Amino acid sequence: RLVGAVAAGGLGVGRIGPVGRALEMGQGLELLLDPAGPPSDDEANELVRSAARADTRITFVPGHEGLRRMGGVGLLLRFRA
Repeated sequence: RLVGAVAAGGLGVGRIGPVGRALEMGQGLELLLDPAGPPSDDEANELVRSAARADTRITFVPGHEGLRRMGGVGLLLRFRA
């Protein structure tokens, strides 16, 4: 679902920068993280804290190739700003 949303420019973003910005704006519906990385532990922890502050669901998705191509992090959006 996330991969399709990102590819279509819909209600999804991938990579750490866009995900972090969307979380700051309160757009997050569900944060998806690959626990094996590549976001560093510090980066992943910051994203998880931001998601928790915004009441965004957090899901760990190990070994998903589509998520790994997005740098191991993606966000399904509530809305697009």
